[in-house]
Amino acid sequence: MPTELTRADIDLILQRKRDATVAELQYALDNYRQFHLSDNQRNQLSVDMTLTAAAGRARAEHRSDDNSHYMLHKLDYAETPWGLLANRSFFERVFKDGSATISRCSNHRPPKCECWRGAREILWAIQSHYGARSPEVFAATRLYQSLEELEIAARPEPAQRPTAPPTVTLPWSKRPLISRDQMD
Repeated sequence: MPTELTRADIDLILQRKRDATVAELQYALDNYRQFHLSDNQRNQLSVDMTLTAAAGRARAEHRSDDNSHYMLHKLDYAETPWGLLANRSFFERVFKDGSATISRCSNHRPPKCECWRGAREILWAIQSHYGARSPEVFAATRLYQSLEELEIAARPEPAQRPTAPPTVTLPWSKRPLISRDQMD
């Protein structure tokens, strides 16, 4: 059965649109050259195989399988529509650093304020280095959009020009009082 796998099947497995057995995953890993798998794709299939085997073992022992999310988190992976994102904590750190610099910026000038330039350049570099349909570009794009929204939300209130004091009508007067500024 695993020998019937095609590259289209592998793509569906990588995109989480098709489940795979341990044997199918092992076959794909054994024949990675035939399927033209990148290192990231091979890593994702290896992690998937580990999680599938652990889930099968949990079913065989009649216990719940709640370890898969824990394992992904512990292994520093995150799921995206384009597959597993390796080094999830790096992306979290870029977002935390970018949002902290935006919140601390005392001279905030959107759009593209200098305060989060470092995070912006890191996210641009990731987007230009990886393919458009990669988990890294998906994460970098989402973080960039979130930081842009945060930048605009953190826009300082524009300085308001002082206005002339209001004209006051005292209860005992029929004419309003005029301030000195209004006399000039």
